[in-house]
Amino acid sequence: MSLTKASATPLAIFILADTSGSMAQDGKLFALNKGIVDLIESLSELNAMIPVVLSVISFGGDKAVLHLPPSPVGEIAEWKMLSCGGKTPMGDALSLLSQLAEDQFETMQAHMSAVIVLVSDGRPTDEYRGALANFNQSRLGKNSHRFALQIGLDADAGILRRFVEPAQTSTHTCGAIFRSGSADRISEFFEVISKSVEPRLVAAEVT
Repeated sequence: MSLTKASATPLAIFILADTSGSMAQDGKLFALNKGIVDLIESLSELNAMIPVVLSVISFGGDKAVLHLPPSPVGEIAEWKMLSCGGKTPMGDALSLLSQLAEDQFETMQAHMSAVIVLVSDGRPTDEYRGALANFNQSRLGKNSHRFALQIGLDADAGILRRFVEPAQTSTHTCGAIFRSGSADRISEFFEVISKSVEPRLVAAEVT
């Protein structure tokens, strides 16, 4: 993902984290927590260049939860570890993201850039199509860089593909789907996310 000096902007990162019961297996939840902690540490080092705001929505049990409200990464003193259990309400997570976009992102600077990260090891257990369509029509949905992590073989690659590459025309930049056959690669994924936003921050420093 390239960026010119003139286009460097403040950055908002939204993580949608699957915390269904299957994430307890094979060290996946531990690796997910570690990956987010490492991401926060990496972004905190770069935060002096330009403001970076992080939000985390977890989806497990019967509903999605705003686990971390929009917070400047430099002010996150301690990460509250995610726990897991129950179903995979991905549709509710997308609905919550749309609400968060309306309540928070719309009040941020109009030129703020956004990165949205979806991590899942399974298939939605609720209706997600309408929620995804509604989000794609939002301002945030039309102006965001998207990444998805497919953990294991049970995750629905088709749904993740529809998340990063919505069918309708929009001005957002399609990201990529990363596949992890083991928990060890989850940390690698978050390293990729960190490196993908670093050029933006470096560009902002020299603008």
